[in-house]
Amino acid sequence: MAAEKISQLNIIKNALVSTSTPLVSSQKIEDAIVEIQSIKNKKDGYTAIGIKDENSIFTQWHISNFKLTEKISKLMDFKDVYISINSMLSPIRQIQNIRHLHSFWVDIDYYKIKKYKNKTTEEMISRMRKDGQFEEVEPSFFVDSGNGMYIFYLIESATKNALPIWQKIQDTLVKKFERYGADPLSSDAVHILRLPGTINSKTGRKARLVYNANSKFKFEINKDESLKRYTIPELADIFLPKLPMEKNEWNEVRKKTKKANIISKKQKEISLYNLHTLHYSRMNDILALQRLRNGKCNGSRELMTFLYRYYSCLFIKDEKTALESTMDFNSQFEIPLSESEVIKATKSAETAYIRWAKTFDHYIRLTDKPPMSKFFRENGCYVYSNKKLIKLLEISDEEMDSLKTIISIKEKNRRSKDYRNEWKKDKSKKDSRNSNGLTKRQQSKLENLTIILKLTKSGMKQKEIANLIKITQQGVSKLLKEWKTGQIDTLIIQEYLKQKNKTDNFASKKELWENIS
Repeated sequence: MAAEKISQLNIIKNALVSTSTPLVSSQKIEDAIVEIQSIKNKKDGYTAIGIKDENSIFTQWHISNFKLTEKISKLMDFKDVYISINSMLSPIRQIQNIRHLHSFWVDIDYYKIKKYKNKTTEEMISRMRKDGQFEEVEPSFFVDSGNGMYIFYLIESATKNALPIWQKIQDTLVKKFERYGADPLSSDAVHILRLPGTINSKTGRKARLVYNANSKFKFEINKDESLKRYTIPELADIFLPKLPMEKNEWNEVRKKTKKANIISKKQKEISLYNLHTLHYSRMNDILALQRLRNGKCNGSRELMTFLYRYYSCLFIKDEKTALESTMDFNSQFEIPLSESEVIKATKSAETAYIRWAKTFDHYIRLTDKPPMSKFFRENGCYVYSNKKLIKLLEISDEEMDSLKTIISIKEKNRRSKDYRNEWKKDKSKKDSRNSNGLTKRQQSKLENLTIILKLTKSGMKQKEIANLIKITQQGVSKLLKEWKTGQIDTLIIQEYLKQKNKTDNFASKKELWENIS
C-alpha cells in the first residue's frame, strides 16, 4: 500500500524510533498491553499499526510482534490508533502475507441502529446475553471502541493454511450479530481495529477493554483467570453446518450404491465449502505465477490484475479491501500499471462479483440444485475452467508444477500417480514390518542381541555364543560393540527394553547393559 512506502514523513515510524518516551499513565496503557499480549501470545511476525490524522489521512507502519509491547507506549498520545489483529510474515499487510491467525472478531456499530443508539457497551452485552447470543460460545473479551464495540474470540494461533475455514467462521460470526449492527466490511483477515487505551476522535472517548473472564459475565478481570482461548476446529463444529457424511461414510456409500438423488444433493452441499477454498487457492496461484515470472508479465498484466481482483472479491467479500490488495499485487509487476489503469482494467471484476454473490444466494435456496457450473454460467457469471485459465495466461508445464489448482489434467494425473506411488511405498514399508514394527532383519538382530546380552552376563565366551546361535564370533563382537556405543537401532532398543520390562533411566548404555538380568 502507498502508506507503507512513506518513510521519513511517517509519524508512526518517527514515534517508534524516537529515543524519548512520553509519560503515559499505567491505567491508560494497561488495556493496550493486555490486548496485545493476549492476542499475539508471544508469536513471531509483524503487526500493522495505523493512525488517522485530523484530515483523515491514513498512515501505516509495521513492527515486529516481539517489540510491540515495549514500543506501544510511544503511540498512546495519538488519537485514532489501529492495529492488525492477525500477524504478517513480513511488513506487508496483505491476505497472502498472513503469518498467524490469532483471533476472530466482530465490529459492531450498534449506534447506527435506532433502538440501540444511546446504549453503552455494557448494556449491549447484557442485551446480547439475554438474547442468547453467548450460549454456544463465551467471547474471550470485549472492547468498547469509543463509538461501538468489538467482540473477540481468541484462538490457538494457526497459519494461513487455515485461512479458508477461518474466513468462513468469521463471516458466520458477522452474520450472527448482524441485527446489532455488525460491520461486514471489517471481517477480512488483515483488517485493523482500534487499540484500547487510545482516543476515538469522533466522540472524544477512550477505547477500553471489557473483560469476560468467566462463564458469568463481569466487567472487571479476575487476575487468577486467563482469557478464554479456542481452536479453529472447536469453533467450526459450533458455527459451521455439519457435513452430511464423514469420509469413511462416503466410501461406504460409493461401494454400495450409485449416485442416488439424495447423495447427489449432499455432494453439492460439500462443493459449497470447497468453493471457498478454491477462490483462495486461485488467488494465490495468480500471485505465484507473477513471482515465477519475476514480475515480467507484459501482455498479461491487465488479465492477471482482473483475475486477482475477481478472486479476491469472492474470497474476502469486501470490494474495498480486494481493490487495495489488487493495487499491492500490481505494484509487484516489473512495470506496474498506473492506478487508473488498474481500476479501469478490473472494474468489471467487482461487477462480476456482485452478480456472482446474488447468483450464489439464489442457488443455495434451490431445493433441487442443478450442476453448479452450469447454473452460474446460465446466470451470466464468470466461471473459469483450469483449461481456460491455462490458455489465457499461457501457463507452461514447468510453471504448473509450482501451482496448486490451475493445472492441466495431465499434471493432475501426474500428481495423483506420484501420490499413489508414495502411498504404495509407505504401505509396503508398513506391510513388511511385524506386529512390533520391526523388519525381519531388525527382528533377527533383536533376537540375537537378547541371547548375546544374557549369555555374556552369565560369563559365556563370545566363541561359545557364536556356535550356539550359529553366527560368526565377529558378528557377536560387533553386536556387543554397537550396544555399548549406542549404535543399535532405536526401534530395537525400545523393543528389547519392552520385552525385558526395563523402565529405569540409566545414565549410559553401559550402565543399562550392566543392569540387564
